[in-house]
Amino acid sequence: MVRINVEIPEELRKELKAKLALEGKTIKEWVLEQIEGYLGGKRRRATKTRAKTTRKKTTRR
Repeated sequence: MVRINVEIPEELRKELKAKLALEGKTIKEWVLEQIEGYLGGKRRRATKTRAKTTRKKTTRR
């Protein structure tokens, strides 16, 4: 993911954050929904992947 910084008036941010809190959403979640909707639907989100650890299989005797 990349970070995008946008300057908005503090009062607007407070109102947005309060309304989203009532909906159980964060500003980040809301912005992503808005962008996805604008682009024509849900797009696959990039997720951080962790390196998988492999275990050496042992055989029981």
